[in-house]
Amino acid sequence: MFTLNGLKTQRFRAFYFCYNKKGNYSRLTQRVKETRKVDRVGQLFPLAYPKRTMNVLLIDLEAIYQKAIENVRYIDVIKLIKRWTNICEAKEVAVFVNLSKKHVKHTAEDLVALKKRFTKDEIELKIFDGYSEVEHKSFSDLVLANYLYKSFFKQNTPKDNNYFIAASDSRYFNLAKDLQETHDGNQFGLIMPDKLPYDIPEIFKLVDEIKINSPMTLVEKLVIQESIRNIRYGEKNKQPYTIKNIVQQNLQNSKIPYSESFFVIAALLEKGVVRRAISKMVTSEGETTHYLVLRMGLKKNVNTFLKKNAIELK
Repeated sequence: MFTLNGLKTQRFRAFYFCYNKKGNYSRLTQRVKETRKVDRVGQLFPLAYPKRTMNVLLIDLEAIYQKAIENVRYIDVIKLIKRWTNICEAKEVAVFVNLSKKHVKHTAEDLVALKKRFTKDEIELKIFDGYSEVEHKSFSDLVLANYLYKSFFKQNTPKDNNYFIAASDSRYFNLAKDLQETHDGNQFGLIMPDKLPYDIPEIFKLVDEIKINSPMTLVEKLVIQESIRNIRYGEKNKQPYTIKNIVQQNLQNSKIPYSESFFVIAALLEKGVVRRAISKMVTSEGETTHYLVLRMGLKKNVNTFLKKNAIELK
């Protein structure tokens, strides 16, 4: 959007370039007059020219995913995004995530596939990587805040769009309050974790909860039990398993889907319950190769984790 003679419009863009290239000044002037005329009619008869409100959903997936990892609460990212898009009736969905983390890479592939499916339903899905190669850290929350500000102030009026934010904590409350109250925006809708230690301000509308703060389910405990059992089995037989081996064993023995096993192993690695180690193998040609395997973490870490979450190993 840009300003031409004090009149803001997006429809002038094509004609502006036309004027620069061909010098078609009369066409541009005529279009400006027509648009001003329509604007005056719209002010006199607003019902004749209703403005279509668009719902925009912003998802801080990095923070939500990290919170789920901390609490070892499995989340089906694609299923949740579909659910939230449906609840919010969103036509624009922006996902902010740190794609530098290894356990998120399979999620990135799923997001690209979802983007294609959403396009068929006329829903625009945007994926933003918050990782900075310069700083070697992620700024997904700042990227989201910047995107929200730009989107909000690009509107013709403050009430053109309805905004929804899916977050893991209260970090966006002040930003949403500022746009909603100071700049006269529509009421913000929030998607927040369950069992928060604080109340969500009444000025916002809670549209859904993310089950990542409540205790583990029996299914999640089963995945942990099977993963640890397989890791210990590999250690005992002096043939430590790779992550891929563990995931395959979980699927074959207990019908646990790949995505759930990958998620739980990532959580166990984060907590020090299991650890990566380098193992070596001599090939039939006599060459030595090295590869990454999983081993149990410090006994203290393992026992503390199992006791805290009431998990018994068979």
